[in-house]
Amino acid sequence: MTIAYQQYTGDTPLSIKQRSRSPIAPKANIKKIYPLGDAYPGVCFMEREMEISFFLLMGFTYKKMAKILNLSDRTIEFYAHQMKLKLHCPHRRALIQRLGTMEVIQEYVLSRVGDS
Repeated sequence: MTIAYQQYTGDTPLSIKQRSRSPIAPKANIKKIYPLGDAYPGVCFMEREMEISFFLLMGFTYKKMAKILNLSDRTIEFYAHQMKLKLHCPHRRALIQRLGTMEVIQEYVLSRVGDS
């Protein structure tokens, strides 16, 4: 069949494949990045870390956050741990205090509260 097709159209099987490929579509799940400002140069939070920051500042427990975000408790703990490492915080209370003083986080919280 391939030989008959080549004789009829002059195409090779490789050129058929090349022609049928569509350009690669951009990924729909591109992650949004939030730089943390001059106090933490080169440090960024991802969208999920910003969501967790919001819930931490609102006083939610990891368990409640997990239920709202449809994640496991351990996943929330993992994100919080990563945030503590990025901001050099020894424990959750220090993380919450530091998040409360950061302009980027305050703007994010205000945008979330305004959307409600």
